[in-house]
Amino acid sequence: MNTNSLILGQIQVEAWNPEANLKRVIKKIQETPEGKLIIFPEMVIPGYMIGDDWLRNSYIKECRSMNQDILDELKKSGNSAIWGNIDFDETKKNEDGSIRKYNTAFVGEKGNLLWTHHKTLLPNYRMFDDKRYFTSLRELALEEWKLLEEYYKPFEIEIDGIRHKVWVLICEDIWNINKDYAVDPVELTKKYNPEIMAIVSASPFGIGKETFRHKLLEKQSQWTTLAYVNPIWIQNIGKTIHAFDGGSAVYKDGGFISGVKDFTSDTVINIVEEKNEMEQIYETLIYTLR
Repeated sequence: MNTNSLILGQIQVEAWNPEANLKRVIKKIQETPEGKLIIFPEMVIPGYMIGDDWLRNSYIKECRSMNQDILDELKKSGNSAIWGNIDFDETKKNEDGSIRKYNTAFVGEKGNLLWTHHKTLLPNYRMFDDKRYFTSLRELALEEWKLLEEYYKPFEIEIDGIRHKVWVLICEDIWNINKDYAVDPVELTKKYNPEIMAIVSASPFGIGKETFRHKLLEKQSQWTTLAYVNPIWIQNIGKTIHAFDGGSAVYKDGGFISGVKDFTSDTVINIVEEKNEMEQIYETLIYTLR
């Protein structure tokens, strides 16, 4: 397929500011030529690191309701999109009595909600506390007495007039490289051989992380066209401010095709930017402080 048809929505995402985030999503849709597939980050509407505000029912309902605004804009523009947002099921409760919540990727095609997919692997280390707030797709599969792979069949979506088999994974779902988890979403995806694998992510900056991630995504694109999208800006979990550097890119046949320059939303790069450790730290500190 033509990789120029995949639009990387590496936008600024602010925790606790869904109105501003929605405006940036809509702006990106409006400026994109008709017929493209736009991919946005994980939790692009609410922000990812918001702590116990995930327990505020009014907030999660407000954020999910904004999906309709995105679908309305897709209908006007004739585009399709994949974006991360909160999903919930008020008919089910968690053990602490809170509403059942999912970290979810939504897929819209020209105004219609085409598909939803919940995150499978929930990180619970360092700055991540997903298991406190979300239910995993694996837990849902066990509850519904289904095989997990049944939830991994790709959907078809029209891109520039041609229908393609597409699948989406959410951040941690690509990181089971050391087999720390009992299931591997990448291997489940490979069984169905989609033409495009979209990865919606909210992955903060880490020293050496970008180089490692680049090599990982190159390897995973040996069998599919892979589009990885990560946000920029900062998010504060109460103890630590984390910078999000972006690093969004398209890979194909085991190689980098193009991407968006770190800490920007619209500067396209066609070669991998090799930066040493001190350059990465300096650039991130300056960006975060500003």
